Amino acid sequence: MRGAKAGQSPEVRIKAIDLNYDRGYNSFDRSLAHCPTISRVPGIIHIPIDRARMVGRLPWGLELPLKPFFGIGGCGNRRLHGGRLPHRHRRNGGNMDNKELVAGTTPLFADPC
Repeated sequence: MRGAKAGQSPEVRIKAIDLNYDRGYNSFDRSLAHCPTISRVPGIIHIPIDRARMVGRLPWGLELPLKPFFGIGGCGNRRLHGGRLPHRHRRNGGNMDNKELVAGTTPLFADPC
């Protein structure tokens, strides 16, 4: 975002989202699981991904459709945040976890300075 000035709203065009890995993972506190199936699963599970079919397969056989989106994005003065964007949600981005930020969308970010 070189050259962006205070008060401007940069536009980011998301053209494509590709998967870089053949697996994902999830972690959770098993003591909070009320489902007998999940309570027997380790606290961290690795999830094989079938990119051709766009599904992830959980250890107990359930297949979940994958719909990739951007969870973190934005702009900001990196010097103020230790060289990287904050994970906490802010008006300039951060941890957004918005499932609608998919290929073809164009988010606008508030004041980058």
